[in-house]
Parts: sequence; C-alpha cells; structure tokens
Amino acid sequence: MLDLTIRNAGSIFLVGVALSLALACGGTKKLCVGEISADGKTYTGTDADEQQARRNTCSKYCIEGDAGYDRLYNDWLKSPQSRKVASPDKWAGQAEDKKLGEYVRQCEQECLKNHESGKQKINVKCD
Repeated sequence: MLDLTIRNAGSIFLVGVALSLALACGGTKKLCVGEISADGKTYTGTDADEQQARRNTCSKYCIEGDAGYDRLYNDWLKSPQSRKVASPDKWAGQAEDKKLGEYVRQCEQECLKNHESGKQKINVKCD
C-alpha cells in the first residue's frame, strides 16, 4: 500500500512539473508580427524579438516580392544546380545558391535602411 502511494505522489509531482514547464515555456511567450506593403501586396514576418520580426518581414518581401530576386531565381531554376534540390522553390533557392542568398542579405539591409530613413514603413506589433 505504501509503495502505491509513493508511486502516485511521484506521478502527480512529475505531471505538475511538466505542466508548469509547458505553461512557463509556451504560455507567456511574446510574438511580434511585422508587416510591409509593396506593389499592392503585404508581406509579414514574425519572431519573439521585435528587431528580428522586422528583419524577417524584409526577408519575406525580398524573397517573395522583389523583382530583382525573381530574375535571379528564374535564371537559377534553369541551372543544373537547381535540379539537385528536392523542392526548388524561392526559399530553397536562396538557401542553396550563394548568389541568391547574398542578394537576399543585401535586399534585407536595403529594406531595413529604407525603414530607418522613413522611406518604407515596417509596422511591428508585439503581443
């Protein structure tokens, strides 16, 4: 009978610890959502950190909305290197190709610079 009580108490303790950790880790985490509009489309990026959410928003725009990236990406799609990638979408392209990756980094920097100078607003809201 004593063994059963100790086992129950141990189980209850472990369940309590697990529940506390789950609530502490996921229940109060801040989420910041950034938005930028360009050419009639809105691009969003998220992160727990406001600055990183802003950067992620620029990344989203650079990969999915920038005409220069589109041209480079379409050229890359015609290359033998793109055929080595299981799913050669725009995001995989910038991860796999050094030239595309560098273009995105430069585009992000320009996007952030435009935000800081007031040329292009990136709205970020954190909850």
